[in-house]
Amino acid sequence: MAPHSSPPETPLFVEIASPNDGDQIIEDEDATFSSLVSGGVPPYKYMWRDKFGNVLSISENFNINFYNYFGGPIEELQPTCVDFIELTVTDAIGVMANDEIKIYVVPPPPKVGYEIWQNGKHKTVYIPEKSYTYEFRIKITNMDDNPHYYSLKLQTPPENDIPTGMEWKWNANPKTDTIKNDLQTELINPGSTVTYYYRFKSDWDWIPPKSKMKIVWDAAWGKFHSEMAKLIDPKLAISLTITKITKIVADSKIGIPIVDFKFKPDGIYTTPTLQGPDSYVEVPLYVGQTKVQFYQLYLLDRFGSMLGFLFHPICGVGHIINSAFSYTKAFDPVPDYTEVVQPEPFDVPEINSLPDGLYKKAAQETFEMLSYSRAEEISYIRYAGAVEDNASDYALLQLEAVKKYNSMCLEKIETLNNIYKLIILDEEPLTDEQIEEFKNKISNGGLPSDTVSILTREGFEDEIPSIVQMILDADPDLYRDPSLIIDYNNLNGKLRSNLSNEYIREITEIKVNQLGQSVSDGTPSDIEEIKTLKDNIQSGLNKGYATQELRDNIQSMLNLANALIIKTNNNNYLHYYSFVTDAWVKYLSLPMPYKISFLPPITTMDKFNLKNGRTLPIKFTARDDDTGEFIYDDTVNVTITNSTGHLIAFFTNGTGTDSVRINSIKEQYIVNFHTKNYDLNVGDTYTIHVTFGEADTLQGYVITHFTLVDRKH
Repeated sequence: MAPHSSPPETPLFVEIASPNDGDQIIEDEDATFSSLVSGGVPPYKYMWRDKFGNVLSISENFNINFYNYFGGPIEELQPTCVDFIELTVTDAIGVMANDEIKIYVVPPPPKVGYEIWQNGKHKTVYIPEKSYTYEFRIKITNMDDNPHYYSLKLQTPPENDIPTGMEWKWNANPKTDTIKNDLQTELINPGSTVTYYYRFKSDWDWIPPKSKMKIVWDAAWGKFHSEMAKLIDPKLAISLTITKITKIVADSKIGIPIVDFKFKPDGIYTTPTLQGPDSYVEVPLYVGQTKVQFYQLYLLDRFGSMLGFLFHPICGVGHIINSAFSYTKAFDPVPDYTEVVQPEPFDVPEINSLPDGLYKKAAQETFEMLSYSRAEEISYIRYAGAVEDNASDYALLQLEAVKKYNSMCLEKIETLNNIYKLIILDEEPLTDEQIEEFKNKISNGGLPSDTVSILTREGFEDEIPSIVQMILDADPDLYRDPSLIIDYNNLNGKLRSNLSNEYIREITEIKVNQLGQSVSDGTPSDIEEIKTLKDNIQSGLNKGYATQELRDNIQSMLNLANALIIKTNNNNYLHYYSFVTDAWVKYLSLPMPYKISFLPPITTMDKFNLKNGRTLPIKFTARDDDTGEFIYDDTVNVTITNSTGHLIAFFTNGTGTDSVRINSIKEQYIVNFHTKNYDLNVGDTYTIHVTFGEADTLQGYVITHFTLVDRKH
């Protein structure tokens, strides 16, 4: 009998040790294949084959460069990039065993560019119009030294929502009229770019296929600020990280088209995170249902952050944090929809250390609004959870909380708007040199230390490099017009006003359709009162001034319309609520009714000199801008600040010499500013602010400046 003819004690075992099953291999880089064999009767014979039956090696281990093996670009493995590698081992007595793995032989990552076009226009601002065909232009640039084929995949919406009119248009190949996955590109030479077109019409709202952060940065500048008016009632889309938030129930269909290169086609899109291997070139698809307005606020807060950084870095940080609550940070840590979340105030010691003045007030109001915004969005997530569980009572509880916190945000918007109206009086558009200096300071020194400490404490440390880059990449036009902050606040108010209308409509529908409450009519007196208020408000708006009377009427009608709808469950009264919220937004953009003018010795609105040690009589008059009549208003305030915004002096109405006195006969206001009583610096410039009303009820404002000079001059 032959020496090795008896059966071995251990069966022959074969395993491909490397690469692992499912690994990807760059086609023009060396790859190592190794085996693990045991049992049977040595010595062993090895045979490595690919899916085509080609013999790759007869060694135990070997290295291979697939690009060289196939003699150039690997078209044979396109478009799936899949290859099956089989190892067969035969022992000395002829017993065979094998192992097989699936690998993805892929080209090196290309550079991928995306553009969205509609109606022949490149949509650099994300305001898609559903009436036009969407065209996504996908630009693929081969960054390698060798020519390559690539496989391209588009992930379409769910089958029951497939958009109509889809078509592929290849730039070099015959176009097809069906959507196919795993399509092969033409051969792309080194450094060359090929553009492919994806066209369809859909009732979905779409945005260009970019990462979430890229969408945010792009939306923050460029032409965005010049297109803000178009956002009054937009239908924007959103990228929604489903794994971080509860499913949010709404009517809006949203999505981002997905483009993949060198992909592993099976399994990637079934995972909860919708993510493939990090080395793949991909743009994740997030499709879900959500409040489109939250995304609008998301974009607006990023835009607002840029403006905030212009005025004070802490204000910019507040907007950065607020934007993150929309689908990134506002997931509910305790998703109990039986409990109403309470606003959690932000502890920001960096604000407390700021000098008293408008910038500190703006920072305080920004972070107070932040706490209400966070409570609103967490409450909405709890509302969505209650809806999903058909817990209508708790859905109503949470939605009423959502509406309440949104109203609190609206109040803060009005206050911030008035604060910024005062601030921009003292701001001039930055010159190109100043903008460059500002960016160089950020580029060389980074964000201010107090800004970094707030971002780090709130968990945004990893975003700091992106925020710095956002500032450096910003279009200079963004910094040239300080009044853009007012436009931002007005638009923010409009979007929240729209949300308020949706909330009250949803509240009524829950009460009637889910809870079975009856619908009734309002009392004749309520209807008569609300109609009278509507007429008075319209008349006030027509006058074109933000008077206190108009503001009071708006507040009264808002309260009455809200009470009327809640009491009757009658959606027929929603038009009253919609009218008054729209009136409130219009009120925000109206000019103040007071026309304030300084009187001698202040004879200029520009800078003038004041000798150190002297007393400055600050005299001014206030008149109705419509009738020209003198206005007696004891809410007058006179504030003096230094060039950094630090408070030097603050005067209110009274009868003493250190108070603002009103002389109705002379039709003037006067307060004496004794320079000797204050710690002032010769050569510094100071600002005199005159305001009527508090920040949330501002009726008029004016400023001027003086430079303190030595008495010898």
